[in-house]
Amino acid sequence: MTIDNSTAENHCAIFTINESPLDKNVIWAGTDDGNIQVTADGGKNWTNLTPNVPGLPANTWCSYIEPSNYDKATAYATFDGHRNNDMNPYLYKTTDFGKTWVSLSDKNLKIYNHIIKEDPVNPDLLFLGTEFGLYVSINGGKLWSQFKGKVPNVSVRDMVIHARENDLILGTHGRGIMIIDDITPLRELKQDVLSTELTFLKSRDYVIDALGMTQSFRGDDEFTGANPPEAATITYYMKKRHIFGDMNMQIYDKNGKLIKKLPAGKRKGVNKVIWRLRRKPPKVPASPQMAGFAMQGPLYPAGEYTVKVFKGENTFETKIAVKLNPNSTHSKADRMQRAKVINQAYDLLETLSFVDKQIVEIRDKSKKSAKESSKSLKKKLLKLSDKMDILHKTLVATKEGAITGEEQLREKIAQMYGYIMFYGGKPTDSQIERLNDLEKEVSVQNESLQKIKQSELVKLNKLLVKAGKEEIKVITKEEYFKED
Repeated sequence: MTIDNSTAENHCAIFTINESPLDKNVIWAGTDDGNIQVTADGGKNWTNLTPNVPGLPANTWCSYIEPSNYDKATAYATFDGHRNNDMNPYLYKTTDFGKTWVSLSDKNLKIYNHIIKEDPVNPDLLFLGTEFGLYVSINGGKLWSQFKGKVPNVSVRDMVIHARENDLILGTHGRGIMIIDDITPLRELKQDVLSTELTFLKSRDYVIDALGMTQSFRGDDEFTGANPPEAATITYYMKKRHIFGDMNMQIYDKNGKLIKKLPAGKRKGVNKVIWRLRRKPPKVPASPQMAGFAMQGPLYPAGEYTVKVFKGENTFETKIAVKLNPNSTHSKADRMQRAKVINQAYDLLETLSFVDKQIVEIRDKSKKSAKESSKSLKKKLLKLSDKMDILHKTLVATKEGAITGEEQLREKIAQMYGYIMFYGGKPTDSQIERLNDLEKEVSVQNESLQKIKQSELVKLNKLLVKAGKEEIKVITKEEYFKED
C-alpha cells in the first residue's frame, strides 16, 4: 500500500488509518504532518485531500479520522497542532469523499482535539475527545457541550462504543480507562425533546443476573472491579429546574400497587434516578442473635413496572422492564419457582415477626399490670405473662451468640430463606418441604396465640376494667406493618 506524500516537505508517518464500516475498499488515512488521504479501491490508488481542508495550518498533525457508520462518502477528522504551539481546535466533516470539508468547531471548544466518534445508532450524536475533557454534540456537530458527569478535564485520547452494553469507553492520559455506562439516553436527546417540560429517555433494561456467594483468598495487590449495582436507572430530561412545589417518583407493579417512592432529580437537563430493586429486608422478631441471612430483601420479580413522576400538578408516566438473564444456566421456570419460594419464606418471616410482637406485648403488659393489681388478679396476670414467655422462646433464640447452638423458628426460617436466595436456580425438594413444615409450625403457634387472645386475655381485660385499670391492647397487623 502506497500513500502519496508529495505535498509533504519531509518524510511522514501514518498516524491514523480507518476502513469504512460500509465498504472495506474505502480507507481513510492521516499523517503526523497534516496529510489526509482516501482510497476507494482498497489502497491501489490514493487521493491527497489536504488542500481541500479550509483554515487548516500546514503540517498540522491529523490525530484521527472517523469513517461514518451511515454513508461511505462521509468522514470526520481531528487535527492537533499543539506541537507547533497551536492550541486551537481543528475539527472537520466531509460528505463527498473529502472533496469539500466543513469545520465543526464552535466557541465551546477551546483546546485541541484528539479523537471523534460517531454513534452507531444515532448519526447526530457525536463524541469528541479533547485535551481538556469529553465533549458531546446531539445535532451532528453544530453545537458542542462538555460532558461533566464525573469525567474530569483530562486528555481523552481514545474512545470505543461497546456494541452490546452501549457503554462509552474512554482512554485517557492521566486517569487510565473510564467507562460511561449506557449512553442510550443520550441517543434520545433531540431538538424536540429539549423543548419539553419533562421527557423520559430510554435506558438499558435491568437484567436479573446470577446470584451466589464465593469464597476466595486474595493477595494484597489484586485489583477487583465492582459488580454492577442491583438497580435500574430511570432517566428523564427537564427543560427547567424544578424549584417550587413537591416532586417525587413512584414505582408501581403490574397490578397497580405502589411499591416504591423515590426522590426525583429536579435539575435542568438530564436527570438519573436509581431504583434499587431489592425489597426491604423482612421483619424478624427481636433476638440477641443476628438473623444474618434475613438482613436483605429479595429482588422484585421480572416484569414491567410503571414509573410516575409527580411534578407539581403534572404527572408524567413511562414503563420500565426488569428481565431475567437470557444467558442463565437455569431455566425460566426454575427461576420463577425460586422467586415464589423466596417470597414464601419472606412472608413467613414477617408473619412470625407479627406473631411474636403480639406475644411479647401481652407478656410485658401483663407483667406491668400485675405490679399494681390485687393478689388474685396479679396471679392471673403473671401466669399469662409466663405462658407468653414460654411461647416466645419457642419462636426466637433468647441466648446471645450463635455458638450456643440455640435455634428456634426464627433462626430456622431465616437460614432457609438465605440458602434459597443465594442460589440462582430452583430450590431443592427438601428445601421446599422443609419450608412448608416450618410454615405449619408457625401456624400452630399462631393458633395458640389466637386461642389465648380470645379466651384468657378477654377474661383478664374484663377483670382489669372492673378494677379500674387499662386493658391490655395488642397491636394490629396494619399498625405493625406501618412501623419502620
